Amino acid sequence: MWSEPCIDSGRFHDPGGHENPQLRYRRLDVAARDATLGAFRPGEAVLRRLAASDAHRVDPGAAPTLRDRFGYATVADGRIFVGAEPDRPRLGDLRVSYRVARTGPVSLIGRPLSVVGSIVPFVGDIFAAGVGLIALLMTAIVIPVVVAIAWFWYRPLISIAALAVGTGIVALLKMRTGGRVAPKSVQPA
Repeated sequence: MWSEPCIDSGRFHDPGGHENPQLRYRRLDVAARDATLGAFRPGEAVLRRLAASDAHRVDPGAAPTLRDRFGYATVADGRIFVGAEPDRPRLGDLRVSYRVARTGPVSLIGRPLSVVGSIVPFVGDIFAAGVGLIALLMTAIVIPVVVAIAWFWYRPLISIAALAVGTGIVALLKMRTGGRVAPKSVQPA
């Protein structure tokens, strides 16, 4: 049975002769460093989300190089086998296979403003400041309502005070903007 993690042979019904050798190699996941999507270079985190579902078969011509590096190594069924006999694997033998993400069209849903912000630094700073300001204003409006609802049963006066603060913030914002609301555009029929 092939297993990536070590199986504790001490729990076997008959553990004698089944001791696990020390692992020489662990799983290694690699993402391309030069992948592009048009002019955009997605980062490693994006590339790791692509499903590596296609098997990559190892060329049997690589067997002599593998033998020089690992000793008992061969290519069997498109995979590297490190051990004496690929048809009769023994405890401690190693089988290496590769999976790759399919090349071709990929759809990514991203944040264009943050991409522009990473290319032009001051745009990123302006965008971050704008998002922070909007979050602060929304919090200033929502928190008094939440506090008012939470305190209504136990402390109605605190609830009324919280609602008054929230109403004051909204009134202040309306006065600062002059009560302007973007006009709706009317399309002729």
